[in-house]
Amino acid sequence: MKHFEQLWEEAEDLSHKLEKINYKTALQILRQNIDNIVDAKVLETNEAEAMGEILFALSFLSKKLNINVFAALQSSIEERKIENYG
Repeated sequence: MKHFEQLWEEAEDLSHKLEKINYKTALQILRQNIDNIVDAKVLETNEAEAMGEILFALSFLSKKLNINVFAALQSSIEERKIENYG
């Protein structure tokens, strides 16, 4: 079984090999699938599938923009802790 980091790196690599993925399509995927999760009960969509598409689009953006997602998430968590717990 792969660890999340291995899966993330695989998604980054694959997303950059696919010619149909670019900034615009990545953002469209994010918007569409966020809406699908919010409206899941109404649209009868698969929430897990929508989340997978969101993560795939984010992996494209993280590699394209050279963002360390671990550090970015860790920073956001620390900021929230300070905001909420002092």
